Amino acid sequence: MNDWKQTIAWLAGVGALIAVGRALTSQEKLSWRVVLGRTILGSAVAAVAALIYIPFPDAPMPVVIGAGAGLGILGEQVLELAARRLIAFKLGGGDAK
Repeated sequence: MNDWKQTIAWLAGVGALIAVGRALTSQEKLSWRVVLGRTILGSAVAAVAALIYIPFPDAPMPVVIGAGAGLGILGEQVLELAARRLIAFKLGGGDAK
């Protein structure tokens, strides 16, 4: 596995762990669908941190993983909230917390 693929794998793994951790600490009732969906979303959002290599091609791996963790935490929550609001708006009514 080359460095680029290894970095993406690390970022996806970090994002998945963050998403699962968030799901497990949530007060809402968990289903496999919710956990799997959050894991996929967290992995995808954290992998976006690889874009840091565009302006900083020599960025050290811990910096990229830290950026991925930050994006995994913040990005997943923001995207979930935006999706809930959009769905509530399109379907009308409902609570879009």
